Amino acid sequence: MGARGAAAYFRLPSLSAVVEAVLVVGLTVCLFRVGVAYAYAERGYFARGGEYILLTIPGLYYAGKKTLIDWIADLREWRGGK
Repeated sequence: MGARGAAAYFRLPSLSAVVEAVLVVGLTVCLFRVGVAYAYAERGYFARGGEYILLTIPGLYYAGKKTLIDWIADLREWRGGK
C-alpha cells in the first residue's frame, strides 16, 4: 500500500474538532488542579480522593456528545426526516 492508499484510511481532524478537544482537556486539567487544591485545603495533607474522578470528564463528554447526536438523529428520523 502506497502513501496514497494510506490517505484513504487516515483523515486529519478538522480545526473545530482540534479546538474542541483542546478546550475539553484544558478545562479538565484546570478543574482537576482546582479540585486537588481544594481537597488539600480541606484535608490539610495530600491524598488521592474523589477529585481524581474529574479526569474522566473528556471520556464522559465525548460519550455523552455522541449519544446525544445519535438520539437527535433518531428523533428526526422518527418524525419523518424533519
